[in-house]
Amino acid sequence: MTRRRGGVRGWLKQRWTEGVLRTLERAPDRAAALERLRDSVDDAVLEGMLGLSYLAEKRDDDADRLGWADLAVEASVHGGTSRGRADALSWHARMYLNHYPKQLSERVTALRTAHHSIEAALEILAEIGPPDEVVIALSLRAQIRSALGARRDAFTDRLTAAGITLDGTDEEQFVSAARLLAEAFWRVGGENGKLAATELLAIGDRLLHRLGDRPVSAALRTALGDAHRQLGDEEAALATWATARRQYVDRDDSAGIFEVDGHLFEYAVERERYEEAVGLGERCVADAPADAAPLRLAEHHHLLGSVYRELGRVDRSVPAYERAIALVESEPSPASADSYRLELAFHRIELGDPGTALEHLEPVRRAAGPTFRWLATTVMTDLQLRRGDAAAAVRLAEAALNTLILEAHNSDQGRLGDPTLRAHCLHRCGVASYGAGDAETAYRRFAQLLPLLTEDLSTAVFEVSRTDGHAITPPSRTDSAWRAYLACRDTGRPDEAATHLARYAELAAAGEPIPLLDSDYFSDADPAELTELRPMVDMVTAMTRGITLARSDPRQALDQLQLARDLGAATAGPDVFGTQLHTFIGNCHRRLGEHDAAKVAYRAGLAASGPGTETEFGCRAGLAAVAIAERDLGSAEGHLWRCVEIQEQSRASFTGVDDRIRFLTSRLPLYEQLILVRLGLGQAAQAYAATQLVKSRTLGELLAEPEHRPIDYSLEDDLVAVRQGWDEWISTYLRPEPHHNSQRTLDMLLAEKDRRDRLKAATTTRRDRGLFDGLSGAEPVLSYQDVRAMLTPEG
Repeated sequence: MTRRRGGVRGWLKQRWTEGVLRTLERAPDRAAALERLRDSVDDAVLEGMLGLSYLAEKRDDDADRLGWADLAVEASVHGGTSRGRADALSWHARMYLNHYPKQLSERVTALRTAHHSIEAALEILAEIGPPDEVVIALSLRAQIRSALGARRDAFTDRLTAAGITLDGTDEEQFVSAARLLAEAFWRVGGENGKLAATELLAIGDRLLHRLGDRPVSAALRTALGDAHRQLGDEEAALATWATARRQYVDRDDSAGIFEVDGHLFEYAVERERYEEAVGLGERCVADAPADAAPLRLAEHHHLLGSVYRELGRVDRSVPAYERAIALVESEPSPASADSYRLELAFHRIELGDPGTALEHLEPVRRAAGPTFRWLATTVMTDLQLRRGDAAAAVRLAEAALNTLILEAHNSDQGRLGDPTLRAHCLHRCGVASYGAGDAETAYRRFAQLLPLLTEDLSTAVFEVSRTDGHAITPPSRTDSAWRAYLACRDTGRPDEAATHLARYAELAAAGEPIPLLDSDYFSDADPAELTELRPMVDMVTAMTRGITLARSDPRQALDQLQLARDLGAATAGPDVFGTQLHTFIGNCHRRLGEHDAAKVAYRAGLAASGPGTETEFGCRAGLAAVAIAERDLGSAEGHLWRCVEIQEQSRASFTGVDDRIRFLTSRLPLYEQLILVRLGLGQAAQAYAATQLVKSRTLGELLAEPEHRPIDYSLEDDLVAVRQGWDEWISTYLRPEPHHNSQRTLDMLLAEKDRRDRLKAATTTRRDRGLFDGLSGAEPVLSYQDVRAMLTPEG
């Protein structure tokens, strides 16, 4: 009878529990219903809530599974045992760990909620046990911590769990804990790596002893080998890896063999045993299993490419790098492709292939994070400067400066807050602008740069990959002073120009690195050897004095320049000195009316310079001036046309009309001189061809237009204002404040957004109106006869 009463009691209890759950399930406000039924909560009700959450999970009802999990945790406060509350908290943590909302911020909130719940569950389990449930909770907390990026804490949980199972009797749980511990070890890096290695080795022998020859023992040995490596015990590392490899070979486990071979390969590279590394790396990629993770295989191809590069085996280095990139980009999220592309680009630059380097850098510039994007843009600027593409160099240099200023104001500035990078950007912007004929912008950039160079700047090194870094050095103070002098000279600031030139001479005389000496010829010289360069410094000083006196006292300037030439011949320095000196000496002779001597100097400069160089341009311009003075218009026409060809090579790269107009503004006298010479020779058609390069194309188009519209000067004023606003923006925000200022950052971003909106509106209006199409070079030009027909009555 007693047993019958117990059965009835159990049946009634079950029906009561079902009634409570049914009431909660049907209630429009479950939280309010729970408050009314709080006295009815026990472990059975809690278990039922978790069951309903599980069923919701099975039918992919995200809201219901989380809702029941939340309700179970709340209910466990009102009733049930500590065990029931621990179960509710653990389930709640698991549900939020597996919650993947669209917004990253919501995902982080979910993980923090999960972490809070599992912490509370572990507090209870630490008191009531049993150990196997503590291990399960520790494993769950390790997953949550790993998802939050706390990999060192996750490893600690795995280590604690393995220690508990080591003293227990559940073999399946022990093997699982050992496997998870080995996997967690690989995720710990940086400063925590050595501490984790020490902790793993402390328990490693006990784990291996109990594991025996189980398959997981090979995985644990692989991790233990790396622990020995991190602590500098090479012999133990190699021996442990060798044992693990034998175990994998005995089981014909190709994935395990691939893993161990990868570590042996990486270790050989780390120890700079490159010949050995080649063999290990080639074996590793050749024997990779078909299901090898593409990202892991890409790492090996990339590292193999780096080894080939170090050994000078170009025929193999480039294909290895390209294979690594292809493997990474085959994945949905190519996180590592940017670093691989950067390293391959640097390798292509070493091989003298800037064109292909630019192709690899372009996708990094467009898609990478701010640091790699800035680095790629900066390197592309340098490449375009070397190629003589002034327009592209200006665009890239300004984009790099813009990125740097924007990112340097972030609360976490990182590497982009380094003042060396600001100095580098300003220098490149100045150089590119001057090369594009915009001396005014160059003047402003060097004016902003020079105060920075008074600070203690140091080389900034960017880690591109584990095997490659890229250094950004502060600009040379002498080079910057020289270029500031040129910009001041060309913008009509003689007093400032004299100051910068004097500073240049002072730095050169004091033994500062001289820009003209900045070549591979001296890159390996140590400080003691640099004392031998004193004659070179004296030569530069004499050259500087000669340049300073060239306009005011050409005779005295000539004496200094000839002294510099003689000193240069004695030092056997780079040829760039001689070629530049020929131009300056020729200019002095021409100003003194010594035309024959001037022609000798200019021709010597032409013979020593390459085609399309600044020296060729300067010498031909000088020869043209002499020929005009001697009324030899035929010779003058040949030299002037060659100067125009050199200029047009640069101008052809400009895509924006503003850039083209700025470029032409400072070059117009040259074009006009060529036109006048051709008219003097009776070459009307040829004179028109030269004019067409500048402005007659637009005139011809206007004459042919059926509708004549007034010029909208306000549009060009808007574009000028946008440009001036950007200069003011740079001056205002160039230097980030020592501490993050949210309001200042917001003001900076709003100002930049306003500038971009205004620029877009103005350029769109210009394009819609079809303005300045004649300067684009896209349409065929009108012939001389067509224009003449428009301007004559018979036309």
